[in-house]
Amino acid sequence: MEMTEEIDESSVPSRPARRTDAAAQLEPSDGKLQPAEWRAMIQENSLDPIDALLRAFQLLQAQSAHVSSVVASSIGIGSTDLRALLFIASGSGVTPKKTGDFLDLSSGAITNLVDRMVAADLVLRAPHPNDRRSLVLELAPAGVDAVNRVLDFYRKAFVASVSHDQVSAVAATFSAIGESLEKAAGLQLGPDPA
Repeated sequence: MEMTEEIDESSVPSRPARRTDAAAQLEPSDGKLQPAEWRAMIQENSLDPIDALLRAFQLLQAQSAHVSSVVASSIGIGSTDLRALLFIASGSGVTPKKTGDFLDLSSGAITNLVDRMVAADLVLRAPHPNDRRSLVLELAPAGVDAVNRVLDFYRKAFVASVSHDQVSAVAATFSAIGESLEKAAGLQLGPDPA
């Protein structure tokens, strides 16, 4: 039996036009406080200082996630692949298991991700220096280039927003917050230092 009934397009809900500017991507449509309102409240000191810090952190997380997606797309990879590249670049002796743990991926998913990144000439598999049964992940030259592009992007943003005399304090604060979050969650997320 063939269906020939026409659909009245006026009864089909239309999708709103997709906005591509970063601010639009951050605006929820559920009536919650908007990022612009957060900024205003933070700047006006109308929030408790810790609430202002939490709002600023939430905004930074949302902006960072959006920027990571845009930067990953510009390189031709996905956001998870970008996070993996940055993780691999951050230490030596990074195994697929550690990378999977960091990304919260199953062993099958991390195998697929590593296979994809090896096929794209971003990552190399190398023998583990201390364990014959294991291997480590290293950046291939194209992976180094991709990481450098990402770091240059963020470096420009930090230079534009953090004065030279604040760099050490901001870096120490980021490290302290990261360690506190890991401790509160009972996690050890960073790679082993070189």
